[in-house]
Amino acid sequence: MAVVVAWCQQPPDGVIVYRRVNEDLVDQADLKAPKLPGSTASLDLESIPSGWSLLEGDLNFQRGQQYVASGYNATTHTRMADVTFTSETKEKVTTGSILVQDHAEHQPDGVDVLLSAAEFSDRAERYC
Repeated sequence: MAVVVAWCQQPPDGVIVYRRVNEDLVDQADLKAPKLPGSTASLDLESIPSGWSLLEGDLNFQRGQQYVASGYNATTHTRMADVTFTSETKEKVTTGSILVQDHAEHQPDGVDVLLSAAEFSDRAERYC
């Protein structure tokens, strides 16, 4: 399972993962990013890529548990759009696709939408 982040100006310093406990978000893992070029990056949550480091927590995802992940920039105090997932979510994602949540439906966690990498990049550019 991977988290894909996109940014407009300053790249993220890392990715934060929370687990949902009732209505609260509890820290699960904080991953520090290497210097990121471009405007998107992918982080494999099952095998941390070279350059990334686990600052706190763990990546032991429990079946049925809901998680929330997002990129963050500590300098600007900005958190990028969240994505909500479970360990079973990866079963929905096909090779080459990226899962996002579309919040146009006014649902608390949004509606799952699968995008191609090109569609994801196009959508990210529109949000900038």
